[in-house]
Amino acid sequence: MIVRVPVERLRHIEGFSRKRVQGLVDKIRSEGVWIKPLALDDAHDLVLDGQHRMEVARTLGLKWVPAVRYRYADVELWSLRPNHAFDWREVTRRALAEDPDPYKTVKHRFPDGGLPACLPFSLGGAVRMSAVEHVIILAAGKSLQLDGISKILIRHPADGRTILDWAIEAFAGKRITVVVGFRAIQIMQAYPDLDYIHNPEWALTNNAMSLGLALTEEPAYVVSGDIFIERRLIERLDRDVPDLVLTSRREKRSLSAVHCVLDDAGRVIEPYQGPVRDMAHPESVGLFKVSSPEVLRQWRRRCIEHSNLFAGQLLPCSPPCVQSVSLEDELFFEVNTPTDYMELIRSRARS
Repeated sequence: MIVRVPVERLRHIEGFSRKRVQGLVDKIRSEGVWIKPLALDDAHDLVLDGQHRMEVARTLGLKWVPAVRYRYADVELWSLRPNHAFDWREVTRRALAEDPDPYKTVKHRFPDGGLPACLPFSLGGAVRMSAVEHVIILAAGKSLQLDGISKILIRHPADGRTILDWAIEAFAGKRITVVVGFRAIQIMQAYPDLDYIHNPEWALTNNAMSLGLALTEEPAYVVSGDIFIERRLIERLDRDVPDLVLTSRREKRSLSAVHCVLDDAGRVIEPYQGPVRDMAHPESVGLFKVSSPEVLRQWRRRCIEHSNLFAGQLLPCSPPCVQSVSLEDELFFEVNTPTDYMELIRSRARS
């Protein structure tokens, strides 16, 4: 029997090919339908057949997928690798320990004639893509290196608009909540139509506290309030995976930067602050999109518990589900020092 299973319940039993995932994403997006169910074990929703379709579902932000559940002990399995012996108990143990077998290791033959076909499901109907309609801007802190100005009110030298003006345009159509602290009245007077949360401990904590006060289980973008962002970037991220961190592989990084150790699928397995350990670890540049309720719950709890840290340091990564997405050629400019602003002026002159 084919049933609907929430994507967040699925677990890999082996690796997969990112190239093949992208090919399936393009195919399913083009056709607009999902035509093949996944095969799962009935105890833990381990994916026995459909590792790539599972990743496609995550990439497309699907809430659920069609699947057939089997009693794993009734499924015949063997290895595609020579001299590699295991049984269903060992496969289950490794999957639950988040140590799945390598790509193309486990092969199955299902009872009752094999995995059945299902009626096509429309991506715009029964299988809905999750939307992120809420934006949290972290703007409570005082800029010690910028003459005490509220960074969210810094104006772009090209058009005179503030960082907040740029954010309102970039996230047009979404509900914006600004976490304020230093010079809160100045910001709220200038933008009375936005939603606000006040962090009364802004002078004693880092931006983790601000995020902890604002996060709920509602999917949200989270962005630092010191970055000029253009709408083209957000339009791209809207189409990308439901849980992501924007990253850059730039060579010049500050000692306070947060870096990301990634797994083979490009998901964050450890964020850390300080000197970069390996240039293969991209920098988290201060923009996140999170949809998973469990990730949201964990992140909020960790931010409240460790309020003196950067929110990016506390990004949940067990199990890894937040994808690193690289910054491309979109405008994304962070202002932390007078030197940063001078560079912004020079880049305006060059353009």
